[in-house]
Amino acid sequence: MFRGIKFVLVITLITVGETAEDRAALPSFNESTPQNVTLYQGETARLLCHVYNLQNKKVTWQKKGQHYPLTVSTFSFLSDRSIRIEHDEDSEWNLIIEKVQRNDTGIYQCKVATKTALLVREVHLTVKGEICLILLDL
Repeated sequence: MFRGIKFVLVITLITVGETAEDRAALPSFNESTPQNVTLYQGETARLLCHVYNLQNKKVTWQKKGQHYPLTVSTFSFLSDRSIRIEHDEDSEWNLIIEKVQRNDTGIYQCKVATKTALLVREVHLTVKGEICLILLDL
């Protein structure tokens, strides 16, 4: 008798899955945020990622080509640099990189995983050499 009940529960959990309503309510990115950011060495990068309808999903930032995330939600995996998430209670999940260097140049990906898809928004960061000021005494 109990085996049948357990079997029914398992089948129910498997068949619930993602409904048409879930698919209609998938997270989405604000496509109007800048996808190209150019800074000089030593400046602070603020890479924007606005995610709407996130629900209980997590936002992950990763530099393209690396096999590990920089952040998941507001947790940063790097302890040697000042990398953090700027998050409001609504939709912003901005990656902040303090004192950028040339090797920070690259494509950064803001990612959200759902049951059926991996949503990705890319931001291209270019870091130029130091600002050089020439003062002339005329």
